[in-house]
Amino acid sequence: MNVNAFLNADIREVTSGPSFDKRWGQSLSLSLDEEILGKTIVAYQVQWFSGTWSKWYMPGEGDVYQKAYEPKRRFWACFYDHAHRYMYQEISASETEQNKEANTASKTSKIEKPTIRRGGIPKNPYA
Repeated sequence: MNVNAFLNADIREVTSGPSFDKRWGQSLSLSLDEEILGKTIVAYQVQWFSGTWSKWYMPGEGDVYQKAYEPKRRFWACFYDHAHRYMYQEISASETEQNKEANTASKTSKIEKPTIRRGGIPKNPYA
């Protein structure tokens, strides 16, 4: 299946050995991939110690599990000590710049104009 054509995006696949980064298992956050890898993972697999691969998981879509007496984790917590592969969307520099501009525009549109109180002193809209 041609994933790039299906998603109308430039998808990359990476296969990696264990990362030994404990952050993978410390949170259920869906932004760990961006924090650790600087990429947004679209789907991922874990290679079990038997050599077989797990099914494909999508972050936030049924990828949480729990071992007895342990907190819930996403399957990508196994990136710590298992080989794994993941697909991520390649974002061009121009798209990144457009996103920054859109975020700046939305932030500036939320700022209220200061109202003038009696005595001519502007009221602080952040207080």
